[in-house]
Amino acid sequence: MQQPVTPVVQIPAATPEVSVPDVLIGSFGLVGVLSLMALVAGLIAGGGFILFRRWQARRDVDPNEEDHIRLHLSA
Repeated sequence: MQQPVTPVVQIPAATPEVSVPDVLIGSFGLVGVLSLMALVAGLIAGGGFILFRRWQARRDVDPNEEDHIRLHLSA
């Protein structure tokens, strides 16, 4: 006579519960990372804009043009 087969069911280990502080810490971390990325992107874009304007101003300078304007205020 053959022994009956007894099924063995393995229950996985319990997953840790996620509490409200865990969610808040995660959301603040995400907001912090996004804010830091926005700050870096803004600094890069602003620096690029300033450098472009300086390059454009230097390119448009005429060497024969005077640096001052005469107002002819004296009689």
